[in-house]
Amino acid sequence: MQEHIKSQSFIKIAFPLIGLAVTIAIGAFVAHYNQQKVASSIKEHLDTQANKLWDLAVVTDRNGADEVISRIIADCPRRGEYETLLNELGILSKKELITVQNLYESCGSFYAERKALMVSKLARELEIADEYAEVLSYLDKKTVSSYKLDTWKEIVSKEEMRSSLLSDQTIIQSKIIALLISGATSSSKDVRALVQEAQEITELLNVQDHEIDTLRGKIKS
Repeated sequence: MQEHIKSQSFIKIAFPLIGLAVTIAIGAFVAHYNQQKVASSIKEHLDTQANKLWDLAVVTDRNGADEVISRIIADCPRRGEYETLLNELGILSKKELITVQNLYESCGSFYAERKALMVSKLARELEIADEYAEVLSYLDKKTVSSYKLDTWKEIVSKEEMRSSLLSDQTIIQSKIIALLISGATSSSKDVRALVQEAQEITELLNVQDHEIDTLRGKIKS
């Protein structure tokens, strides 16, 4: 009789425990499934961002613009004339120099401004990718490293430097034009100093360009 009572007591205790264990197991399975589902969704978003970053980086590297930026800022209609005169500054008459100065107002800063907008857009897309990566790191830290966001940050930093250098170069062009209009010649000390500075900027731009190409190669490797 006592054995029967003990058996019934055991069953009364065991069934709830088994039920609890099953509930915990199901809960763990559901939690794991949901975690994997969330991680998979974030990875899809990161893949999309990685493709956006790559496409933008390629266009930005060649100082171009995507469709959106091209609509925001358009080139001047007399670009060809401006570039021709700009290349002949040292031999232009004062009247032609004044023409160049007037053209500068609409043509001079175009490439620098377009570059700045593209770099800003590239930086924003990287911020979005970084936000997704931060969330994913709690679920799948190993996968996050495969997106090489640290390398992307280097690329954006160097593109920001290139953008700044292009703006500096544009300002130098304006200063040279103003000096020549005021009566200075291409051999004047101030003009030669500005030309030298512009050449140094060009060299720095080439170095940055090569380094960016190398970094992009690391991303694809």
